[in-house]
Amino acid sequence: MKRKQFIISLADKPTAELERMIKEREHALQTMRFDLLSGKVKNVKSITAAKKEVARLKTKLSELSRSAR
Repeated sequence: MKRKQFIISLADKPTAELERMIKEREHALQTMRFDLLSGKVKNVKSITAAKKEVARLKTKLSELSRSAR
């Protein structure tokens, strides 16, 4: 998913959904790292993309918690 589309799709997500997505992406990232070490990953850029998605999700979650105060 393109970055702008991904950010727009996060706008209407509730906090619980964002937290669930973060956990899923972090688990997938951990799996990719293990696969990288064992030589199974062919596309190393997918790890970078997953890290950036997790960062975007955490940023959006932080924005929501700041706006709720």
